[in-house]
Amino acid sequence: MKYITYSGAKTHEISFPLGGIGTGCIGLLGNGRLADFELFGTPNKKSSAGFTFFAIKAEKNGKLVDARVLNTDSQGTRSGFDYYTDENTSFHCGYGYGPGSDTMAGVPHFPTSDFCASFPFAKMDFSYEKFPGKVSMTAFNPFIPFNVPDSSIPAAFFEFEIENTTEENIDYTLCGVLENMLSGAKNTFDGDMKSNMKCIKFESVECKDDDGALDSTINVHNLCLGTDCEDVSYQEYWYRGTWYDSLQVFWDDFCKSTVFKNRHYDTPQAKSTGLIASHVTLKPHEKKTVRFVISWYVRFLMNYWKPIPKNEGESDEDFRLKNSWKNYYCRYFSGSFDCAAYCFNHWDRLKEETALFNETLFSSTLPHEVMDAVIANLAILKSSTILRHSDGNIIAFEGSQRRHGSCEGNCTHVYNYAYALAHLFPDLERGLRETEFRYSMDDKGAVNFRAQSPLGRRPNEYFPCVDGQMGGIFKSYREFKMTGDVEWLCRMWPYIKKSLDFTFDPENDFKWDVDRTGVMNGRQHNTLDTELYSPNSWLQGLYCAALVAAAEMADIVKDKKSAAEYRELFEKAKKYLNDELYNGKYFYQKIDLSDRSLLEPFKSKNYFDGTSIYDYYWSDEHSEIKYQVGEGSSVDQMLGQWHANNIGLGEIFDRDKLMSALDTLYNVNFKKSMRDSFNPCRNFCINDESGVTICTYPEGAQKPKIPIPYAEECMNGFEYQAASLMIQSGMVKEGLEIVAAIRKRYDGEYRNPFAEMECGSSYVRSLASYTLLASMSGFEYDMHEGLISFNPYLEYSKDGYYKCFFAVGEAYGTVEVGPKYVELQVLKGELKIHKFGIFAEPKVAYCGGKKVDFDAEGNYAVFGATVQCNKEKNITLIFD
Repeated sequence: MKYITYSGAKTHEISFPLGGIGTGCIGLLGNGRLADFELFGTPNKKSSAGFTFFAIKAEKNGKLVDARVLNTDSQGTRSGFDYYTDENTSFHCGYGYGPGSDTMAGVPHFPTSDFCASFPFAKMDFSYEKFPGKVSMTAFNPFIPFNVPDSSIPAAFFEFEIENTTEENIDYTLCGVLENMLSGAKNTFDGDMKSNMKCIKFESVECKDDDGALDSTINVHNLCLGTDCEDVSYQEYWYRGTWYDSLQVFWDDFCKSTVFKNRHYDTPQAKSTGLIASHVTLKPHEKKTVRFVISWYVRFLMNYWKPIPKNEGESDEDFRLKNSWKNYYCRYFSGSFDCAAYCFNHWDRLKEETALFNETLFSSTLPHEVMDAVIANLAILKSSTILRHSDGNIIAFEGSQRRHGSCEGNCTHVYNYAYALAHLFPDLERGLRETEFRYSMDDKGAVNFRAQSPLGRRPNEYFPCVDGQMGGIFKSYREFKMTGDVEWLCRMWPYIKKSLDFTFDPENDFKWDVDRTGVMNGRQHNTLDTELYSPNSWLQGLYCAALVAAAEMADIVKDKKSAAEYRELFEKAKKYLNDELYNGKYFYQKIDLSDRSLLEPFKSKNYFDGTSIYDYYWSDEHSEIKYQVGEGSSVDQMLGQWHANNIGLGEIFDRDKLMSALDTLYNVNFKKSMRDSFNPCRNFCINDESGVTICTYPEGAQKPKIPIPYAEECMNGFEYQAASLMIQSGMVKEGLEIVAAIRKRYDGEYRNPFAEMECGSSYVRSLASYTLLASMSGFEYDMHEGLISFNPYLEYSKDGYYKCFFAVGEAYGTVEVGPKYVELQVLKGELKIHKFGIFAEPKVAYCGGKKVDFDAEGNYAVFGATVQCNKEKNITLIFD
């Protein structure tokens, strides 16, 4: 397994999420400490998990040789405000007190270790001259493409390989300690014969499991700390005392007793700590693996961010009930004990299938910065940003703030960029389409850009945004092409058509294209949180992508009339885009900023906060419309072409103009150093760091007095889009330089590599980085036609061959290009292939000893009958 290694100061900001998709997670810090417990449907960044840790001791002939906590030096400030401790609740902790005792900084520990990451695996090796042995910890949670249930287990898996490096027998005790943060906590020892699991169960006795009571509907939670080691000892409770008694007594017990003697209390107490220890004896140079699981079970989630208002006279219980839903994983597990037992029963399979994905992805011969960006950002799917409804559908935030989700409801214009889910877990992505069309669309066809919770609640004050609404249309075509499921498309087509036709509706209050001119106009809300009020290449390009995608879908469902109308409109839209919205160097917004009348049709409307459109968008002092792109070079000016390339929609922007605009993006928007740049907005790129700004005004361009918000910022998801489009268009070196600049900012020293930021951390737009795989390999697909093709940049070969990961439908594998051959290898699932395209070799080829026919253009090998490609049967073309 290949790892990306973080050393020294580069481990300081790491918090690696351990958890399933939508389950919440535990953070593994760069020094091996466990923190950031985000199990209850809310983020909990920079937080302590109390006394939760692993420790090991070594004994020889019944006498202690050494004992240490399995983490390295504390990463918090030594002045006394450890970032991971809440100084409002922790005893003798905060500025002026030194690192908190729960950091374990005052307990013997290992001095240093590299943090090795290969998502979803993290590995740390612990050794020290005074400790007789080595310990290697591997932590993970299963991540198995297309297998949503096993990728959504509410648990953290830990493997500890202990090696006796001495010439004598050594007795090792590896102890797991967990602080029960539940109210009215009760800890009990239990076991499961089938899985050989022994565990401490942590429960809240205030919560009763009967469906009628308030406590059962909201607060039924439990935790489990388990191991499947044969020989264990345990303490249900740490010693209860004051001052520092608990930690003092634990360390004394750990160091002086070969095994723990149980301690039990009949009276529950909040934040009580329990432990379970595994005991193994190793001969000289022998190794053995000890396994632990921390699992959790939170029965109900609640909409805390925008609940249904409380009615007059409504009880607190009824208010909470109507704003709550059962956690989806309750369908699979009856509690954390049941979950932990499942983990141990299926451990080998879960790890093997996860490792297969990891190794297949990492086998790609692509540049380091590409693999780093793709793999590290997959961790977002395991973060507190993602929630799930009872039926399993995602209902997620854009990102995570410290104690609150950031911007709720599968925000359509942000999730437009997040391609990873569509390729790796297409069922979840299709669920997003169904949620937005069935629950967020009003009777006219306007799609509320934030889905409401609980699922099924009708849209409220949010309204449609152009980029999100157009994205739902062309992403539906993407979802169809992923599987070729005509039945699904036919079922969804009425919603898709209604959504696009809202654009032309005379009753469309936003007046996008009510006259069917092919020009996106009117009040255009977008992902920069304001509205544009005139034609612009950014949203016009997305309109083009939606029209051509809708035309293709209309053909498939045999709606010929709509197909013809949409194609005709697309030609108008494309012509206007390229003729009217290009200034000779780049694409822009065509607007007279002094024309107040552009706001006139919307004067009766308000912005979100109730401010009138005039008050919000018109500056009397400057006599200008505020928050517009105008003559700026926008990072998303050709966003429609990026989507078109990723989905296979063809050319939207004229090639020569596209290349000129990309050149402007690279030379004007991409700042090699931010040291001399002004930015009044959020600072995601500072000092000598490099990044692509959202909107830059080249020399000679008129800059609005108050430009579009975030103009001077660098935001990762937008940057990945621009870099990916550059690579797709042949500007490979420039695109890779931008990718490398982003990942350099997230090197672990100042920012967490596994939680890229925008409006909060673990921000989903960064999942745009996944498209770098297709950009570097020229990957295209259409499962309806049985087509898959590649056009790779072969200069990124290694040892004479090129290899790249792909995932489509419900299959993943690699394409390998070597001297005189191309091999399509499927390692998971099955593909039915009729056409296999490869654009890098002479088109005289043989497959299975038989000459292969090519299409008229010589791009696709056409098989007479559909070829099933799976783990046992690959496709190999041998070139003559």
